[in-house]
Amino acid sequence: MDIRTPGPSWPSATNTDTGITHQCPYCSYATTAINNLKRHISVHTGEKPFACPHCSYRCSRKGNLDTHIRTHTGEKPFTCPHCSYRSSRMFSLKSHIAFHHPMLSRSSSHTLS
Repeated sequence: MDIRTPGPSWPSATNTDTGITHQCPYCSYATTAINNLKRHISVHTGEKPFACPHCSYRCSRKGNLDTHIRTHTGEKPFTCPHCSYRSSRMFSLKSHIAFHHPMLSRSSSHTLS
């Protein structure tokens, strides 16, 4: 088992399963994808490299920043297939469908993944 610690000497790698286990130096988390470990370590270090250009919000994951920016732009890319409801977050759309269209939610849930 190859155990690595974070630092500038880490190889630049894609998020693929290399077969080498990378262990978090702070807890028992382990993964074979080094990018997953790098993302996980930010939970411990508090590193938040992604900054909103509209306000002081910072986060550790680009996907979270993209979702946050929608609060400024008003973008709502997730549309209910049963009514005119639109949302900026997939989770909100899934909750909407489960609450407002419970009989239809099972048939459409596979299209919302």
